[in-house]
Amino acid sequence: MAKGDDNFVELFNLEFRALTDIGNKFRIRHHETNKVDIADIRYCDYLFNRCLSLINLAVQYLD
Repeated sequence: MAKGDDNFVELFNLEFRALTDIGNKFRIRHHETNKVDIADIRYCDYLFNRCLSLINLAVQYLD
């Protein structure tokens, strides 16, 4: 996906890690009551689109 460019390797690793951390910290799943609640639906839209964009890019590089 990074085509050997260390700058993009770092960028994508940071983005995957950031999204993982968000998923672990915030209440994405309804049954997790000990997580930070996302009270504004616009935040959900932002997080969804951020994740979708990264997944879409990664899928394009699958053989």
